[in-house]
Amino acid sequence: MPKDKDEVIDLIQKCLRLSESPNENEAEAALGKVQELLEKYNLTMEQVRLADDGTPPPELISQDIQVGGSKWRKHLLFYIARNNFCSVVLSQNGIVYLLGRTPNVAAVLEMANWVMPQLDRMSTEEASKIKGVYLDPVTQTFQRVSTTSKRGFRNDFLWGAIKRIDERLKESRQKRVDISPDTKAMVISVETELRAFISSQFPHLHKTGTSIRTSSKGYSTGYEAANGVSLVGPSRHIEPGGRYLNSGKNQEV
Repeated sequence: MPKDKDEVIDLIQKCLRLSESPNENEAEAALGKVQELLEKYNLTMEQVRLADDGTPPPELISQDIQVGGSKWRKHLLFYIARNNFCSVVLSQNGIVYLLGRTPNVAAVLEMANWVMPQLDRMSTEEASKIKGVYLDPVTQTFQRVSTTSKRGFRNDFLWGAIKRIDERLKESRQKRVDISPDTKAMVISVETELRAFISSQFPHLHKTGTSIRTSSKGYSTGYEAANGVSLVGPSRHIEPGGRYLNSGKNQEV
């Protein structure tokens, strides 16, 4: 039984080496032991790495983001955040708080500012193509195209698009996580650390829901179109302080 933190960290490091064994059962058992030791002794993978090279982990921060009244933007930010080891909290006054390690928060903001204008443009272009009559997804009757129906199509398009983007980000994240057992253990540690940080900053959270018309033509069109959305844009320098996402003051569609 380990007597102090250094001995525990040494044992974790040994287990990490064993987790790279070509024997699948042995590797799985070693990774399970790593997770058990991290939780039992309240350690993180960063502390284990720090013992190796002396590099401290990046700081955890809570950054307020002005998104405006658009629900789809808030949900897109949530999807991007959770797939980049961050999380978001929506306050009653409409401010979105983005929480995570400094470099991860920066990555989320950069991706959101790159993706949102693409979705704005694509949804507007697709909605402008609607002419004549269309099948209303709620009443299942044909209606003449109006400004209201185009707005509804655009809104459904956006929800379908961000759903597909979430799926693409999940697939990409899973590939990164599957690279090695060490990476999997680190992800577990980061997520545990983030949950604790969120609880310390926002101890009284509750979940909210949004009604989405997933059976509409706009939703399915947006879902398919999102396969062509570029998720990685040119790097941006992100200044400290409050931030606005692109088109942050636009009204909800």
